[in-house]
Amino acid sequence: MPGLFTLLATTVSLLWFCTYELGFAAARAFAPGRGGTTWLFVSCALGAGAVTQRARAPAAALTEALAALSLVLSVSGYVWQISASNGAFWLWLALSGSALGAAAGLLLRLGRSLREDYELVAYAMAPGPLIAAFVLAIVVLFAYSALGILRRDGLFGLLLAGLSGVLPDFVRELGRMDLSLRARWLRWLSAPVALAALAGAELRVPLADVRQHTGEVLCSLDTARGHHVLSRLQGGLVLFSDHQIAANTSDRIHFSESLVHPALSAAQSPQRVLVLDDGVFGVLREVVRWPDPREILLIPNDPELTAATRGADCLAQLADGGLSDARIRIEGREPARYVLESHARFDVVIANLPDPSSYYAGKYYTLGFLTALRERLAPNGVLALQLTSPLRTPSTHQGILSTLRAAGFLVVPYRAPLPILGEWGFALARDAAGADAAQFEARVRNVRLPHGAQFLSAQHRDMLFSFAEDNAAPHAPSTLYDQWLVERYQTEEAARQEVHGSALGAAKP
Repeated sequence: MPGLFTLLATTVSLLWFCTYELGFAAARAFAPGRGGTTWLFVSCALGAGAVTQRARAPAAALTEALAALSLVLSVSGYVWQISASNGAFWLWLALSGSALGAAAGLLLRLGRSLREDYELVAYAMAPGPLIAAFVLAIVVLFAYSALGILRRDGLFGLLLAGLSGVLPDFVRELGRMDLSLRARWLRWLSAPVALAALAGAELRVPLADVRQHTGEVLCSLDTARGHHVLSRLQGGLVLFSDHQIAANTSDRIHFSESLVHPALSAAQSPQRVLVLDDGVFGVLREVVRWPDPREILLIPNDPELTAATRGADCLAQLADGGLSDARIRIEGREPARYVLESHARFDVVIANLPDPSSYYAGKYYTLGFLTALRERLAPNGVLALQLTSPLRTPSTHQGILSTLRAAGFLVVPYRAPLPILGEWGFALARDAAGADAAQFEARVRNVRLPHGAQFLSAQHRDMLFSFAEDNAAPHAPSTLYDQWLVERYQTEEAARQEVHGSALGAAKP
């Protein structure tokens, strides 16, 4: 029989962990910046606690409340994942707060009813359970950060289920416990649900991803084109694709505005827009700010990732509503196939394609693909392309510019500062045949801004084009059979990481 002090201390500790998980960790991970989440949770918890303290509920109600809280907590992580972008998040938050408040209120009532029973002091003197509970608490605390939110919720739900099973036997000896049928069902249901939540966590967020990525890993997605992990880090979302940063909310505004607005401003009549993007970096959100486009065609590099950002899922926070515009049409063909096989023409092509880190991605920066991309431009059409970082990978950056010019483009390169990734390179280009370079560059530099732009202003607009390009000798163009850009990119990234790692090692005491 567990000691009274052990039982009460364990229950109070678990309720505190539940308070943190449901009221604070979930809000910070899945709903940052949504004012009122903590206040809603605390208000519901205090209200339910006040009601249960005054209600004439039997002592057995605490068992029922703990089992119900176990069920709520075990599935909370999954609910947070799928309801991060709709009102169900708020409903579940209110339910979680009410369940926690009810359990805390009933625990206080039970404590008050037992405090006059001095014979229970003997139960508090059992050292074995107390030591076991202390060791368990230490293990939980040390493993806490390495478990991930789904496993933490499942573990605490399992411990609450165990408490709801122990409590009736403890209090029944005092003649104060008579479980209802509902309480029995909740007791028997809570443990299997918690175990299922623990087992299902590996399917939603593998433990290897939790250990490999810093921050709170929210969800993981395997697709035919790669492995994607979404993490909450330093107050923002970071999407890792094949263990490389693919998108983050801190850079999203700077990157997407710098890529989109100069191109749409430079185009004389941007009626038809082709976007080569997965829809996770806010590029579409900036395109739909413009009233001019009548048709916006999205060709995602990873259609499964794009589909995930359109649903009620934590990945939808990356799209930030950009995919909901009625003008957007999505086609599932791979970007290279569409560009090579299509005969459609577009006034603006916005290409946010992955860096040439592999031969699969490297084909987007080859002479053949860029030549086909030029053929997709209408007369006076404009292409906007991200060029990797001119500081981290300068040779790769210069090689892409050389390949663009070899493909028949008139190119105006520019740069923008990103908070996380640093200085980033872009280029505006149009068909060089019959183009007036001075006139095109003058139109490019006179960037018009749509309503709602947050980063670009008159000052920032001029800053984009204020960087002098490197006077390096032009490279030979990258081709499908000689993708030297891929090898150069991998070499530059490996050298940067080696230097960065050496600097960190030297800085350690």
